[in-house]
Amino acid sequence: MALVSRIEIIKKAKQPVLAIKKTINVENLPIVIGESYEKIQDYLNEIREYSGDIPYVKYLNMDM
Repeated sequence: MALVSRIEIIKKAKQPVLAIKKTINVENLPIVIGESYEKIQDYLNEIREYSGDIPYVKYLNMDM
């Protein structure tokens, strides 16, 4: 099998996190992700901050 990606551990400095926690169904995930990213970006603009890294999603329910 061809190597698809290289996984490595990179140590980074601590940084603040802005999070939204919701309980949703997996079917609604794409919509909620878009809405949440928009809310986070609006808030960052309001407080004149910028995102220091890419956003991520942590989905905990594996009952799909």
